[in-house]
Amino acid sequence: MNIRLDGKRALVTGGSSGIGEAIVMALAEAGAKVTINCHAHLEDAQQIVERILKLRGEAFAVQADVSKPEAVAQMFQELDEKWGGVDLLVNSAGDTDTVNGENRCIIFP
Repeated sequence: MNIRLDGKRALVTGGSSGIGEAIVMALAEAGAKVTINCHAHLEDAQQIVERILKLRGEAFAVQADVSKPEAVAQMFQELDEKWGGVDLLVNSAGDTDTVNGENRCIIFP
């Protein structure tokens, strides 16, 4: 299947590693402009931006803790200023927590 997303504006939370990074690259390869959100590893997100730019794609990174509403509002303001909004949102941000001695994944809404 060949899906084209030329000119679509995508935001991937948790996009600086793992599944989020794979999603970012797939969206960029499909022609989307990609915003890579990260909480703590801005340098990793910037490296992914550089890879996309070398492929002649469009991307930028924004650092925001998506568990905090004010940080999310600021992130969307940056997106509006950069690209005039978002067409696609992929929530890949998450964390782990230990509950009763077991690691559990927390996905941020």
